[in-house]
Amino acid sequence: MLYFDVGFDPRRPQNLRDNRAYDLLPLPDGDRNLPISTHCTIEKMIIECPHIGQITVKRSQGVRCIDVFIAIYDAYRQRLGRDEQPHNIDRYQRYFEQRCRDSPGSEAELRAGMRRVDLLRGKRIFDGLARSGPDWKLNIDRP
Repeated sequence: MLYFDVGFDPRRPQNLRDNRAYDLLPLPDGDRNLPISTHCTIEKMIIECPHIGQITVKRSQGVRCIDVFIAIYDAYRQRLGRDEQPHNIDRYQRYFEQRCRDSPGSEAELRAGMRRVDLLRGKRIFDGLARSGPDWKLNIDRP
């Protein structure tokens, strides 16, 4: 019911969109601020993310949907650390360049260099979370 490309900041309305209508409209604030659980208040959530490992989402008033999207984006937005540099960078170059073309600040993105999201090799669309024991697993798909 929503469209979220993890390569783009969900804090900006155009980057987190409602997929219920014909036109993708910005997800309403009411939906962005929904708690992740309707049964109880969850203050901490651990998500296993492809290529980067675990991320933790915390909020003492209870984790909201937008908190999850921001945490995922922030984790993948990081520039590659020395230990994250792929051995065969050419395999990732076209995905990096495509993300830069998709970005409104494409020149700045090109100058900034490769980010963790580029390791996903084109898989950037949030496809939900699945339970993985006590934690969660992030599912990502292609556009």
